[in-house]
Amino acid sequence: MNWKKRVRAGLNLFMGTMVGVFLGSSLYTCWERAARPGLYAMMSAPWYTSILLHAVVTAVCIGLALVIKRALR
Repeated sequence: MNWKKRVRAGLNLFMGTMVGVFLGSSLYTCWERAARPGLYAMMSAPWYTSILLHAVVTAVCIGLALVIKRALR
């Protein structure tokens, strides 16, 4: 397998992992908020702020990976 195919396969793995980590952390945050509503009531920011932050980071990482994949073509 040449190096371009390996890089593309690695980028596909990276993007899939990023999506999986985002979904897992989002589900955990929702579960934890339901289990401990008092903890999130003390925060000044809404409970879903960390989910939004993770979504932005995930989108940026996937966007960079797509740009790299496009450049390899």
